[in-house]
Amino acid sequence: MSKKTSRSLAVIAATLALAFTGFVPAAHAVEKPGLTSSPDSTERHDSGYEASMIYELDPATGAIVDVERGGRDTRIGMVGPGCSTASLCLRGSVFHGYSGAGSMNVSHSNKTSWYSGDRAGQLKWIYNNKTVTGPTLSKYSVGSFSGATVKVTWIKRS
Repeated sequence: MSKKTSRSLAVIAATLALAFTGFVPAAHAVEKPGLTSSPDSTERHDSGYEASMIYELDPATGAIVDVERGGRDTRIGMVGPGCSTASLCLRGSVFHGYSGAGSMNVSHSNKTSWYSGDRAGQLKWIYNNKTVTGPTLSKYSVGSFSGATVKVTWIKRS
């Protein structure tokens, strides 16, 4: 086993041990330049587990490739047609709900309003052939398009 691999495994073992004691290490504890722990950076992980930190490992060497702060949901995803009380909900002829955190491109026509759910949210939409970026609404807020219908093209939850 290489020295780099040994060090990476030692860092993982120490972090796991500390996680079970309730201590949450800072993301910068691992010496990797350019790694961040911003809420938006968790959107590409889908572990299915609640975690204080998410480590992406090189399967061939065990080296830490990326480190990100975990949270209640680690990736934005569609609830389905329909919404939950906690999801960002795009309302119109069909309701579309999204849970988790992050941002993604979507394509939902005929939306008349939206609900931010248990996180702050933001949308981009097309109205009169123009793309509009809406304001970030606080959690548990409703935004209405003043009686108009729009095509939502992007959502963000944080």
